[in-house]
Formats: sequence, C-alpha cells, structure tokens
Amino acid sequence: MEKRLPDKVRKNLLDLNYNKYLQYFTTSIILFFTYIIAVLVGFITKQINYTNLGQMIMVAIVSIIVITVLLLLMQI
Repeated sequence: MEKRLPDKVRKNLLDLNYNKYLQYFTTSIILFFTYIIAVLVGFITKQINYTNLGQMIMVAIVSIIVITVLLLLMQI
C-alpha cells in the first residue's frame, strides 16, 4: 500500500526546499557583489597595482576561484 502525504505537507516540504535554494542564490549574489566592490576599492586605493604582473595574476586566480565557487553555490 502506498501512503501519500497530505497536500499541505507536500507543499510545505517543497517550500522548504525552494527556500533553501533561494537562500543559497541570494547569498551567492551578495558575496559576488561584495567581492567585486572589494576588488574595485583595491584598484581605486592603489592597493592592487595593475601594472604589476604578479599582482594581476594573483587577482585573476583568486577571482576565478571565487566566481567558480559562487557559481557552483548557485547551482546547488
């Protein structure tokens, strides 16, 4: 015999699941914009020297890692 959950319980479970993914998505967006603002502030205050190849490579590597993690977090 197959037992079905009541519709209200099923709806609440789906809402909980949706809210979890929505929270991951909004957190990812907030972290992404915070990271972009931090990098821009670093360039504006000259803490990151765009003529220094080593610094730019490090910024690029860290940016790729951060953006990849955030994109993966959005896909969960």
